[in-house]
Amino acid sequence: MLRLRRTKKEKRRKTILIVDDNPTIRQTLRDRLEGCPWSVLTAADGQQALELALAHKPDLLLLDIYMPGMDGHRVLSHLRENAATADIKVIMVTASQDVSDITTAAAHNIQDYVTKPFFPTDVVSRIEQALNTEAS
Repeated sequence: MLRLRRTKKEKRRKTILIVDDNPTIRQTLRDRLEGCPWSVLTAADGQQALELALAHKPDLLLLDIYMPGMDGHRVLSHLRENAATADIKVIMVTASQDVSDITTAAAHNIQDYVTKPFFPTDVVSRIEQALNTEAS
């Protein structure tokens, strides 16, 4: 009798899209996430973030608010309006501590709000919570 061996399906690595116009912030976050079990993409502006979100369907965005062209609030609004991207989880990573920015972000059902300057390990912990995964 022939036995067929079943192999466990390999779980798809979760993808995180870092969106920030500051190359130092993008690189700091990317460097910290390199050793984690997630795939990492980066975008330097809102338009590029939307294009990557549609093309790759990341599991989570780390999204800055203040960016030239399309700010993070507009990116978030576009994500939520599109059925293909509406469920992407978002953690705002921004210098803004303005109550109106926090309220606007919260109205778009974000997972968390991190203010700059931040500790990269704190961001990893918040990602783990949002994705229900562990970095190690």
